[in-house]
Order: sequence, then structure tokens, then C-alpha cells
Amino acid sequence: MGGVPCDTGATATKKNFAPRIGLAYRLGAKTVIRTGFGITVDPDNMRNQRNAFPAIVNQDYSPANTYQFVTYPGVSQVSLRNGVPAPQFPDIPVGVFKPSTTPSLTTYLPSTGTASFPQYMNRGYIESWNFFVQREVSSTLSVEAGYVGTHAIHTMLGVNINGSAPGTGNAGRQLCPYLTTDLNFYEPFGWVKYHGLQTRLRKRIGWSTLGISYTFAKALNTADNGDSALFRAYPMATELNEGLAGFDRTHTFQFFHYYQLPFGHGKKWLNHGFIAQIVGGFQIGGTISRYSGLPFTVNSSTPVNAGGQTQTSDQINSQVAMLGGHDANHPYFDGSAFANVPTNIPARLGTTGRNILRGPGYFNWNQNISRTFAFRKESIKLQFLGEAFNLTNTPSFANPSATVNAPSLNSDGSIRSYNGYSVITSTYSSARQLQVGAKLTF
Repeated sequence: MGGVPCDTGATATKKNFAPRIGLAYRLGAKTVIRTGFGITVDPDNMRNQRNAFPAIVNQDYSPANTYQFVTYPGVSQVSLRNGVPAPQFPDIPVGVFKPSTTPSLTTYLPSTGTASFPQYMNRGYIESWNFFVQREVSSTLSVEAGYVGTHAIHTMLGVNINGSAPGTGNAGRQLCPYLTTDLNFYEPFGWVKYHGLQTRLRKRIGWSTLGISYTFAKALNTADNGDSALFRAYPMATELNEGLAGFDRTHTFQFFHYYQLPFGHGKKWLNHGFIAQIVGGFQIGGTISRYSGLPFTVNSSTPVNAGGQTQTSDQINSQVAMLGGHDANHPYFDGSAFANVPTNIPARLGTTGRNILRGPGYFNWNQNISRTFAFRKESIKLQFLGEAFNLTNTPSFANPSATVNAPSLNSDGSIRSYNGYSVITSTYSSARQLQVGAKLTF
């Protein structure tokens, strides 16, 4: 944990070379080809070390149960009145920081948690490239299609260097007995890959625009969040960290529109007199979105007794039926395709990896309507706006609970309750929301 910060002159990588190149070529009067490639240096900072020991020393004292006060050697009750125990600070000058080994403290301060980095850290980088063809079908209609790729190399991840093998518990941790908690070593370790076909059609109608966009894509990574800890810290199981990204959506469709109603002054119809003042100045706009569902992991409730490991289920059926239920009494997927890891054998990790199934899709329609009033030859404008979010009040269901659990049965053998397993019990979209506003421009 010693050494100089990894981004100072002596230890910073000399490979922060981030070129970018782009090319656009006009192929005839109505077709354009665009392509590009670029490298971005991983911008991750040192925030994970900011709140870690020894920069910050945090000591927690908990009672034996909620009905008792916290006690401490020599103090019958820990309180502000009796005085909070003096904190145990590390000896900074020696350059080596160890958890407390004072016998009277070990019951209350059994271990110290922290985070660390490599002294010499070569930052990762992100490669991005694309190739698009755009075609003008007519003066008001254009289409484009292209391929987009991204490869993040050596992304920052929390690699737990104090994990243990299944069944060994804290005693099997590499730094035991000095440290019996996780120790994340933040280093350039992971990767992300994205490949997508992106298309768009746009139609202009006077001052109005209608369009459709569709993306077919796949994203893979070693961890769902940029600098999160690995799913499996045990070195023999690191391949199970690789899988679908938690944000992966196979299909993404959007219809967008902005339309000025053809009434009022300067428009095609009802453009004179008092009636033009009443019906003119209206615009409508919005987006309709439809996405594939997000991936999820099927976990096991069998303890793995391994530091830094996430236990998953065993898959016992090669095919998993997606049943599509959307309430607590109808499963979303066939839970019988998975089982808890047996306890009558040597402890091991489940056979499944992360993000192996996909949850329900997402639908949303946002719509707005506005009316603009112009004054003093349009130098002053007043706009009233009404907006509806989730106009159709359609629920977007969250992923199902996916920790293997046996259902409760009735006396006749029928299922009384799924006990939360394989069923959906929540949503991640809000109900319909309406709001109004006004804007004055001059």
C-alpha cells in the first residue's frame, strides 16, 4: 500500500497516446460514407482510495443485540456521556499499516478493511470505431445504417486479492490471519466489448420531422459497473466473470416525432382572420420506445463459505422455458431448470455464470403538446406546454427474483406460492405523470 500516487511523473504510464481519425466521402449526389476510429485513455480517477483506510479511519461498535448498550473494555456503556473510545490510528511514519493486534480490542475490532492499487499502473484505454452509409432517398426522406464497435481494454476493476476457495471461509483468505475481510485491488483488469448495427430513417414534412431508429446490438464485459468488484474472486473461477453486460439490450426501437399543425398564419389551412389566431401555433412531439429486457443472474441460496465469491445455481435442464408471468402467482421463467448447489458434497461454486437469462422488455410513450403565442411581430413569444410521461400508463416490469427457492404446496400437491422465486414482484417505471409549464422568450 506504500509508494507514490500512480499518476505522478515517476509512475504514470507513458502510453497515453489517444489518436482519432475520421473520414467522410461523398459517393454521388445523394450518398455519403462516414467512418472513424479513436482511442480514449481510461479517465478513471483515484476515488476508490479517497475514503479507504488509512486516509479515513472508521471504527464501528455494535452491541450483542438491539436490547443492549455497546460495551467496551473498562467502559460499561459507550455513549457521548461516558465518552467514545479513542480511535486506533495507524503508525503512518513506518509506512506499514496493520490491523490492531491489541488483545482487548480484537473482540471489538476484529479486522480492518481497505482498498489498494498497484504502485505502477498502466491505465487502460478504449477503442471505438464506426462505419455508416447515409442515403438521401428524396428531398424530404433520408436513411442511414452503420456498424458501431467499442472495445475497452484493461478497465479499472476491484480485484479481490483476499478471496478464498469454496468451503474455506475466512481461514482460507490469502491474508489471514492479518486481514479477514475483502481487499479490493483496483487495477486495469477488465474489458468491455460492444458491437451494434444502428439504423435511422428521418422524414421531413415542412417544419415537422418524423423518424424511426433501430439498433441491434450485443455488449459483453467482466463486470457490470466500471470499477465494481469481480463477480468471482477465486482465481480458478475468473472465467465465470465474463458474460453479458448488465445494460445489454438486444433490440432498441424508437419512434420520434415533432409536428407543427398546419393551421394558422403562414400555414396551409385556416391561415386568415380570427380563426387563424385560435387554431394556429400548435405543435406536438414525443417518443415511443421499445427495448429488449435486461439480463439477470440465477443465484443459489446454498452458502458457498468463500470470501469474495458470489454463489450461483446449478442448471439442471439444458433448456429454460420463458413463461412470461408478470405477477407473484405466475412465474416469468421455469424455475425448475435450476437447483441449489448440493450441501452433501465438498463446497463448490454453482455451474452457472452471470447474466444468463433476460428479463421482460420495456415500453414507454412520452408525448407533449404546446401552443405558442407571438406578439410584436414575433419578437416576443409565449409558449404553454403540456407533457405526459408514460402516456399509456404501461408498467415496465423489473427482472424476476432469481434466488432458487422451493415453492410452497397445497395438500393436493398444487403450488400455493412460489415464495418469490422466478416471479416478478416490482416494476422500474413510474406511473403516468402529467405536467404543464409556460415559457416567455423575448
